[in-house]
Amino acid sequence: MKVKQIDTYITSTHSLLKSNPSGTTISITYTHVKKDDDKIRSIIKFKTYDSKNGICHVFKTHKVKEFSKLFNALGPRGCNVDGQDVDGLSLLLSNTDKDLVIKEVSECVPSNEKIKVEAETTPEPIQKKKKNKKKGKK
Repeated sequence: MKVKQIDTYITSTHSLLKSNPSGTTISITYTHVKKDDDKIRSIIKFKTYDSKNGICHVFKTHKVKEFSKLFNALGPRGCNVDGQDVDGLSLLLSNTDKDLVIKEVSECVPSNEKIKVEAETTPEPIQKKKKNKKKGKK
């Protein structure tokens, strides 16, 4: 089924992954199409397929903003759809909770120690001498 709106594709993919995370596959295809000699267009195709139910959702785009929005939906934080927080699709695939992922990151290194380590290890920039070019003189 071809989907024309990006938000409906994201919500339908999210519901497919929620219902059957192990049987749902997501594929991203990049195609460089040459139409006529004047226009050169790249097309990115997102396809979500659930083998158990036989449901297939396809979304094609050539716009960078739509690609960015879909790619962010695949990330761990997800994206905002209709002003609601939606869990990312990768959290459904990895079968973890959002709270656990955030706790692991915050427990690794306290923020004060991280700043001290970065301040000690950053090297000073090397200044280069400027060459004065003389124009018109030989």
